[in-house]
Amino acid sequence: MSAPSDFADQALAALASHPALVAPVDQHAATLRALLAAQGPVTTETVRAYRDGLATTALATGWRPRPALPPDEETLRLLAATWLLTTLTPGPASP
Repeated sequence: MSAPSDFADQALAALASHPALVAPVDQHAATLRALLAAQGPVTTETVRAYRDGLATTALATGWRPRPALPPDEETLRLLAATWLLTTLTPGPASP
């Protein structure tokens, strides 16, 4: 994975082709939204920064994306952040 945005395309394709992933990813996304909201406005910028930091840390500790199901914890968290990004509009904070 060269960048978190590369993972985003793969992540959204995985969700489209594996409907069973939707529920756990949605739950992780809700948790992430609540976590970020406790720290301030939830914006595309804050979610992108979280996702990019998560990916950087995971890669630095040896994690690599894997196509196997069920996804590992890092993959689920990255999927959730990517999904959450698709629900936000760029610009001002979302409610």
